[in-house]
Amino acid sequence: MNAEALTEPPLDEIDFPSAEVMKCPFGFYGRLREDAPIYKLPGRDEYVVSRYEDIFAITMDQERFSNHSSIFENGYMRSGTLADHVNPDIAWGIGNSDAPQHTWKRKLTFEMFKPGVLKQYEPMIRAHSDALIDAFIADGEVEFVTQFAARLPAMVILSIFGLPQEHVDRAIRWSAFDGMGTRYNTREVQDKAREAVVDLGDYLRDLVVARTAAPGDDALSAHLLKHVEARGKLDVPHIVAETTMLLAGGIITTNHLLASMMKLLVDHPPEMERVREDNALLRRAVEETLRVESPVQFGLRLALKDAEIAGTVIPAGSICMLLWGSANRDPARFEEAERFYIDRKNAKANMAFGNGPHFCLGAPLARMEAQIAFEQLLKRLKRIDYVPGKNDFALQPTVTFRAPKSLFLDFDRA
Repeated sequence: MNAEALTEPPLDEIDFPSAEVMKCPFGFYGRLREDAPIYKLPGRDEYVVSRYEDIFAITMDQERFSNHSSIFENGYMRSGTLADHVNPDIAWGIGNSDAPQHTWKRKLTFEMFKPGVLKQYEPMIRAHSDALIDAFIADGEVEFVTQFAARLPAMVILSIFGLPQEHVDRAIRWSAFDGMGTRYNTREVQDKAREAVVDLGDYLRDLVVARTAAPGDDALSAHLLKHVEARGKLDVPHIVAETTMLLAGGIITTNHLLASMMKLLVDHPPEMERVREDNALLRRAVEETLRVESPVQFGLRLALKDAEIAGTVIPAGSICMLLWGSANRDPARFEEAERFYIDRKNAKANMAFGNGPHFCLGAPLARMEAQIAFEQLLKRLKRIDYVPGKNDFALQPTVTFRAPKSLFLDFDRA
């Protein structure tokens, strides 16, 4: 055992999950994979799963593991229970549904993201990207997160849903929600997340009723009509739960993907020049970014039955925390797993968007946004680098997500 390992605290003394650990979780992930691949969090009925193969197996096992793992009550999030699992009155959104409910919800929602529809979004995404670049290009300098990465996905989602671009700042505020990790935060952070969730829910509730009465020529109106057709009625709680996840998820995850990809390319100038010269490599760069800096670091499942995974019994009623960020750096699956390498052959095997029946429906849109955004950025900006002395390279203060909080860049106009 090396000297560094001897100075590390025992696993049960590490406060996980926490924003502090998530500043640099990869050493902790490595210890879990090596020493405790199925790790019970002290004092909680929660098990952390860190190896790729075990996470893969759980995501494919719908009989023993449910997505009814998280539930909102009065705007606050708590863990799902076995009683919640059989409660017919709970409005589960698509991301927290199980079959057969999940099956029909997913089929309806897929209409927004199927290849032919996504193709129609390309000109809009390119136009929004150029508009954002136009706003800062004359300055020769940009704070990339607030001026581009956070704004582009909000603009795109609002456009898809047929909503005014004047609501972009409000939409960005909705991303105060910390995903599945919200309940692990301090009460102050949870209060801010609650404000965002309540505001988003109120906004969508009014919108759903209005669009159902007077549908527009937009993806949300089409989705609502199909929902009513399938259900025979307007099920407002269910549709609000679904659209909440689509809106918030579509903004947050893509924001973090864009910010992390820019940082990785600035940190690896030869790779940036390669993708600048050959846009075909951008798709690989997107996948490798998703693998190395997974925007969402974990997902949750509720164990419906006692299940033995990697020699450890996970009791029924327990919550399983599936570490996407650890799986994506598992050396058993990815050679030189810590390295950012855009020629990696199996980078697309990453689980940044989950896996199995619950693989994120918005993943193709996020990937397309990133590719188009960087096509425009690298076409119009050259010599992108950090502004000397301005960057502290702090990460977003979050338990669930991973991305730079800010990136001050300077550049030459192409």
